[in-house]
Amino acid sequence: MRAHLQQKGFIEYLRSFDGLGYYEYPLPVASLYLFGDDDALRFAFFGCALMDGRVLSEEFVILKPPSIKKAINFLDAYFEKKEAVMPRLDFSRFTERQRNVYRTLIETPFGKTMSYKELAAASGMPKAVRFVGSCMAENIFPVFIPCHRVLPASGKIGNYSAGIEIKRYLLRHEGVM
Repeated sequence: MRAHLQQKGFIEYLRSFDGLGYYEYPLPVASLYLFGDDDALRFAFFGCALMDGRVLSEEFVILKPPSIKKAINFLDAYFEKKEAVMPRLDFSRFTERQRNVYRTLIETPFGKTMSYKELAAASGMPKAVRFVGSCMAENIFPVFIPCHRVLPASGKIGNYSAGIEIKRYLLRHEGVM
């Protein structure tokens, strides 16, 4: 995901939506930026991936359309370790195979982890371990699609598009580390 943000491609993608607003959700390790409209959450990323934060205020308006309000409610509940209602996520830019992996991962309970191989098998694609890894790298909804819960088979923390410290923070919050 970091590579996507360092390019201007994400701005063009987000410009394609009418009535898009954004909101900065502050966390101790980095802010999570939420982009959404009346229909769905369209994009989210950790601020550490931004090369220049001014690009957001120059391109987008700070708004809280329904999707962002639902995303904030979800995050508030998540960080209070309570059940949360997932906001509607825009999966339109993903293939059906990617959607299948993401939907499977969303079902992984708070505080549980799985390996890439286990996620591939649970998604009905037991030989698609590398594909699952690619899906994690292309996740545009961190925390909502909990790719931080996917670990290498070695049990080590592995990589995370927003950085290992954020992954470690999320896993500690969930009581995994």
